[in-house]
Amino acid sequence: MRWLPATVWMVIIVSLSLWPSGQFPRVNGPYVDKVAHLLMYGILAIAVLYGFSGQYDFQKRRWTYAALTILPAAIFGTIMELLQYFITSGRNFESQDILANIIGSLAAAIIFANNYQSKKA
Repeated sequence: MRWLPATVWMVIIVSLSLWPSGQFPRVNGPYVDKVAHLLMYGILAIAVLYGFSGQYDFQKRRWTYAALTILPAAIFGTIMELLQYFITSGRNFESQDILANIIGSLAAAIIFANNYQSKKA
């Protein structure tokens, strides 16, 4: 059950990433798209780390798990950008979105690992 939030959130990201762009309501403002990427991938990193937190050695190795979370998030985000380019209409590949995905997952992983307290005290 610990991996359910990460799995559900990945399905949400795939659904939103591959949805045709004309179907979304327009939100105007500077960098709204990039903030959305930061948040989506930050939440993903937290969900993945929550899944890892069930490991017996998570407390001791939480920074290792945090580092291991960022690479798959970056790969997943890059794949989503490529899929947008190749299979959706009105969507395109943006390297800045990949950067926002990485920054969001990195920031969330650092915050989670830094603030994680084991329930076993």
